[in-house]
Amino acid sequence: MTTEPFFSICIPQYNRAQKLLRLLESIKIQNYKSYEVCISDGKSTDNSLELSENYLTTHNINHSISRANKQRRYDENIRNSIAISKGKFLILMGNDDLLKDENSLQDLYKILNCLDYSNFGFLITNFQDLESGSTYYRVGETLNNKNIFKVSEIFRSLSFVSGLVFNASFAKKYSSNEVDGSEMYQMYLAAKFLSNDVYCKLSSLVSVRKDPGDGLLNLAENQLPLPMSKIPNTIAYGIGLKSGEINRELRSVIIQLYLYIYPYWIYRYRGSVDKKIWLKFCASLDPKNLQLKYGMIGNKFQYHLLRTIYYLSIIASICIPKRIFDYILPFLHKIAKRKMGGSVGI
Repeated sequence: MTTEPFFSICIPQYNRAQKLLRLLESIKIQNYKSYEVCISDGKSTDNSLELSENYLTTHNINHSISRANKQRRYDENIRNSIAISKGKFLILMGNDDLLKDENSLQDLYKILNCLDYSNFGFLITNFQDLESGSTYYRVGETLNNKNIFKVSEIFRSLSFVSGLVFNASFAKKYSSNEVDGSEMYQMYLAAKFLSNDVYCKLSSLVSVRKDPGDGLLNLAENQLPLPMSKIPNTIAYGIGLKSGEINRELRSVIIQLYLYIYPYWIYRYRGSVDKKIWLKFCASLDPKNLQLKYGMIGNKFQYHLLRTIYYLSIIASICIPKRIFDYILPFLHKIAKRKMGGSVGI
């Protein structure tokens, strides 16, 4: 009789064969062996599926693979990798990232094995940059070792998917295709868990290594709006609000986005994409859109303050020369990752 694995390592997959194999190698060397690999492929156009399946079979690694007849996007791939899993806990991994070292699963097991699973939802761990070796802590000391029940406290720690660990039973219970296209399925799950009194744990553990990449899409007009503009809708659905409804929790999320996250991305995309596409991207972030959908974001002062920050970000990104833009970009990135309530940004 086969015992269910403790961990299912869930990988949404599309192309990047060599990086996927690199991830699988970091899994193979783990000292803790109660795991399986679950890959959902979005109809890759390279040989990544063949290479990965051959690797997993050759090294006798327990695995399941979901193949698509048509192209799947990220959210559907995440959901499918969860659906085919058999483990108690789901470790979400981007196909270009790695487990930190051979003790990563053992360290996660030690944390999770001490918890009461009955209403535990997910664990947030930290990551190391694959190239520089720098460590990035997604959670601040003020929230460490606390049980978190509010998504507004930690949503900015959830955009990077690798190293997030979800309770499989709740993830399957709350499976939904309503946020497909958001590219933030993990954020929906977190919001859903927390709104149903399923708590979150934060850890100081560094469990994964992140491929720095560029972080930018090769944008085309049909890819707009981008995921960051869909965060309010994703969280609203997760916490059970009907279309057009707003509560204190969602309002807090929106205010954080405009204070810390959107200004960075307005600057970032200005130097990286076609001007026409950038203008459409900016238009998708206009606070007026949320005002029309949800009503007043806060009081009148808060609403007009957010619109002022929004327009100043656009004007500044147009007026600042590229060489100065490149110089201040790291500073803007730090602002986007500013700690608030103990959590760090996107």
